[in-house]
Amino acid sequence: MPNPTKKILKILKCIDEIYPDEVENEDENTAGRKQIYSRLSLFKIFILMKTLNIDSIKGIWRFLVENPKIRRACGLESAIDRSTLSRRLSHKIKPWF
Repeated sequence: MPNPTKKILKILKCIDEIYPDEVENEDENTAGRKQIYSRLSLFKIFILMKTLNIDSIKGIWRFLVENPKIRRACGLESAIDRSTLSRRLSHKIKPWF
């Protein structure tokens, strides 16, 4: 099977072009703890899960750890903690799987 990295990076770049930078800061005026990871980054991770048919948080976390170039394209400089990823994504993705 060919390496999907180039196609994945194209998809993530398209998302960046569709959603302007202002989307990154839309959580600034909300109550509660400040979110370290943007909703746009989490949206990109969700798109990766659907595109690559990864059906678990552990699976997408492992993919991001093993693919730093794609992780950076999602807006993550370092690996996101698996428990954080689970907390931020699990209630949003359950209806899709």
